Amino acid sequence: MEEFRLDAATAINEKLGLLRELGSIVLDIEVVDEQVRECIYQRVSPQKLQAAIEECTRLIRLANDTYFDFLGSRYGCIRQFAADFLATFTFHSHLQPNPLFDAVTLLRKLNAEGKRKLPENTSLDFVPSKWRAYVVDGSNQIVRRYYELCVLWELRSALRSGNVWLKHSRKYANPESYLIPPKQWITLRSEVCQLLQLPESGELRLQQLNTQLEAQLSRLDKAIIGSKLIRIEAGELVVSPLKASELPQSSKALQQLLTKRLPQVDLTDLFIEVDGRALAVI
Repeated sequence: MEEFRLDAATAINEKLGLLRELGSIVLDIEVVDEQVRECIYQRVSPQKLQAAIEECTRLIRLANDTYFDFLGSRYGCIRQFAADFLATFTFHSHLQPNPLFDAVTLLRKLNAEGKRKLPENTSLDFVPSKWRAYVVDGSNQIVRRYYELCVLWELRSALRSGNVWLKHSRKYANPESYLIPPKQWITLRSEVCQLLQLPESGELRLQQLNTQLEAQLSRLDKAIIGSKLIRIEAGELVVSPLKASELPQSSKALQQLLTKRLPQVDLTDLFIEVDGRALAVI
C-alpha cells in the first residue's frame, strides 16, 4: 500500500499537469468551440489521453477508503489456510444470535462442499459500512473474495474485543474467566458492594447510572448552546481542540532549574548502566 501511495503521488502530479494543460485550452476564449478538440489533440494525442483516463480510474479511491483491495490482492495466499482455520477452531460468543457466526458456518459449508458461489439469500448483517463497497459490487452481487475476507477481518476484531472467544485459549479466553466465579460472588457480593459504596441491586444501580447520564446530557445541552467549541454539524457532534494553557513563569523557572541539575551523561555510559541492571535482574 505504501508503494502504491508513492507511485500514485507521482502519477497524480502528472495528471494535474495534464489537467492544467487541457483546462487552459478549454478556457482560452480565442479557441472557438468547434476547434477545442482539435487544439487538445495537437498537444495531447488521443492515445495519451485515453491512457491518462484509464490511470485516473485506477488512482481514484473511495471516500474514507480503507484500502481493502490490497488485502484482496493477497486473497490467494489467505485461502491456503483460511478454510483449515475456520474448520479447526470452535468459536463461542455470548452474543446470540450472532450474524458473524452464521457467516462462519456458511463458509465452512461452502469449503466442505467445494463450492465457490454464495447463495442468493446470503445475509450481510455482519458487514460494516467500510466493507460494503467491496463486498457488494456495482451490479449488486456479493463478491466471494471480499465476503470471506470481511468474515476473517471481523472475526479477528471480535476475538480481540472478547465478543468471540475460544476454549483452552489464554489470549482469547472467555471474558467471564476474568471475573469472580458466580458461586464465589454470592458470598462476596455484600462485602464488595459495601466497600465500593454501591447497591447490591443491579436494577437500582442502573437507575442511578441513568440519572447520572441524564444530568450529564443536560449539562452538555447547556454547553452546546452558543458555544463555538462544541457544535452539531450534519447530525454529528464536533468538539474543537482546546488550546494549550500557557505555563506560569514559576513552572518554567522550575523546569529550567531541574534541567540544569540533571547530570550530563554520555550515551554509551547510559547503555552500560542499563545493560548491567538487566544482567543483575536475570
